[in-house]
Amino acid sequence: MKPLLSDNFERFYLKTPKLAVEIVDKLVQPFEVKNLPNMFYSEWGSNRITCRFLTPVSFKQSSRYTILPSVHLIFQSLMMKYSLICENAKDVDDNLLEELVKSSEIVQYEIMSSYYKIGAVKIPGLYWGNDFSG
Repeated sequence: MKPLLSDNFERFYLKTPKLAVEIVDKLVQPFEVKNLPNMFYSEWGSNRITCRFLTPVSFKQSSRYTILPSVHLIFQSLMMKYSLICENAKDVDDNLLEELVKSSEIVQYEIMSSYYKIGAVKIPGLYWGNDFSG
């Protein structure tokens, strides 16, 4: 984090397309990870949630990548990331996952597929937005 906050960090470069990106402003809003659940659950919401992936994502099932993931794969992935950040664990509450899957459905997709590289491997991925209802 320190290099990003440095006064010397004024730009970075993208390889494809070759582009220099200027840093206009920097703002740090610290929060404690233990407060993340309170931030999420503090307000009543509607029964519709919009989820957007701003970088390419992939979901693996049975050792293969899938471009159109199921509700199960989406929630499982999000829960695994949450567990790692908030609980420093890789486990997912299977009962909660099953309940989320049973009571949710994807009601709208916005999808654009793309490949991204990890090392020399090209992985099929997608830029993705969808609305869940439940």
